Amino acid sequence: MLTRKMGDGGRSGAEILAAALFKKAAKGSERAFELIRDTVGEKPSDRIDHTSSDGSMSPYRLTPAEVAQELIRQSEELEGEE
Repeated sequence: MLTRKMGDGGRSGAEILAAALFKKAAKGSERAFELIRDTVGEKPSDRIDHTSSDGSMSPYRLTPAEVAQELIRQSEELEGEE
């Protein structure tokens, strides 16, 4: 049905539906707008991106030496709690 040409100027069912949906969106239908937006790949992300601007998962950048020092510090803290 969607791919078959209809009597409306030889357009396919999908073309007719898309035009009708576009008209609804143009008249202010929020749902029609969302359907069009989501279909063309502009849907807002449903998940939270935890990466920082440099692509790391850390909110701040540490050097390997700083990471090692922090791990040692945390390890010593844990040993002191036992």
